[in-house]
Amino acid sequence: MTLSAFYIVVAALFQTGWLLATKALNKDALKNAFRSGTHLKARWRGIWPPLAYLGTGIGNIAFLTLSMEHLPSSVVYAMWTGVVMLFAAGTDRLLFNKRFNRKQYIYLAMVLAGAAGLNFLSKSNGEEGVKKFPQETSQSNVQQ
Repeated sequence: MTLSAFYIVVAALFQTGWLLATKALNKDALKNAFRSGTHLKARWRGIWPPLAYLGTGIGNIAFLTLSMEHLPSSVVYAMWTGVVMLFAAGTDRLLFNKRFNRKQYIYLAMVLAGAAGLNFLSKSNGEEGVKKFPQETSQSNVQQ
């Protein structure tokens, strides 16, 4: 696994955490967390989902940015989307006891094969990295 692929997997883990934090957001619990006389446990129940939402969102963006330093953004986005879908399906199966049929498992395996293929092809093309945007030219260089 290349470093970029590792960054994509870590970003996908953060995105899966973001999905779980989104599911746990509760507007009423957040309102009650800041009322006086609220028990500490109830406060924490209202505060942790928004904190997890922000933290996992920032982690996702940070690792996606790192992976885009080595691969084109189109490849990164395609791989990231596939891996997030696999993690979300696994989370649904493990945490929420969601059942999948055989066809769904076959298609999930195809997505995994596609993400692995993109990673393999991006390595075999000999890409040294992604070209950066050119630096802005200064006024003195333009006038010459």
